[in-house]
Amino acid sequence: MVYWPGGRVLTLADIMKFCYGVPENGVEILYYLMKSESAKSISEIAKELKISKTVVNRAILRLVELGLVKRTKDVTMKKGRPLYLHYVNKEELTTRIMNDVEQCTKAMVEVAKSGL
Repeated sequence: MVYWPGGRVLTLADIMKFCYGVPENGVEILYYLMKSESAKSISEIAKELKISKTVVNRAILRLVELGLVKRTKDVTMKKGRPLYLHYVNKEELTTRIMNDVEQCTKAMVEVAKSGL
């Protein structure tokens, strides 16, 4: 286990919140998509995680905007509004997070140096 200087356990959720500003439910959705074998719709995510579709939609939009989640149109839909499916590429996501955490750490060191 890794600990914050104050003794609290450091988790990936802490890192996601700190480096990306992703709220708790966004982290939960990201974990869910990482474990999923297929792309999921907003409705599927909401139902599985027991979170409102509005909250899921807001979190997904943020995750897509950050480039952490990918979105694709469901081509099987022939009529009505388009259905979008969401997924993560685990390998790309892992590489991205590792690089971003390194940059985030360097930025924190610079801020600490300039403030002390």
